[in-house]
Amino acid sequence: MFALIVDDFGIQYVGKPAADFLISTLRRDYTITVDWTGAELCGLHLEWDYTERSVKLSMPSYVARALERFGHTDPTPSDSPHKHVPPQHRANVQMATLDTSPPLDSAASTRIREIVGVFLYYARAINNTMLVALGTIASQQASATETTAHACVDLLNYVATPPEGIIKLFASDMVLYNHTDASYLSEANARSRAAGFFWLH
Repeated sequence: MFALIVDDFGIQYVGKPAADFLISTLRRDYTITVDWTGAELCGLHLEWDYTERSVKLSMPSYVARALERFGHTDPTPSDSPHKHVPPQHRANVQMATLDTSPPLDSAASTRIREIVGVFLYYARAINNTMLVALGTIASQQASATETTAHACVDLLNYVATPPEGIIKLFASDMVLYNHTDASYLSEANARSRAAGFFWLH
């Protein structure tokens, strides 16, 4: 069984001779490196516990390096990746706030795109609580404004509080269930949002 991402992949095998055969076959045509501990995969640090049948996923120092790259070295602690927008109770339509702030110059717009690119992988792999905020910023990056820049500051403050995330996975016989839904006209420029949640039973 393979977990394949471009040229970096993990292999689940039964019996070391099978793995040795695969490695010798690959080495006929390719230059490869082999890590029998399975400690790294695509930038993820994997800490295996075969007795407990678990693995911890983390990206040590990733957040710290990203914050330094973007000059966000004195963050304000925050427990939310974006500002809360109170719902309009009893309103027939929940209209998103219209952004009328000034547009950013090309350098600032490039910085917005870099922030999205750097943290999207981290959010998908380790800290999915950032995905909604990143999705909103990404939808505005082509025509970024000062409001978009403020949203990035909110996100960076949240990422820095706390700086390191860890996911622990356990082997299980549970079944994965998934529910999805969508909200209509809930983002700027009459955009909608699709989302979902899943649980194990």
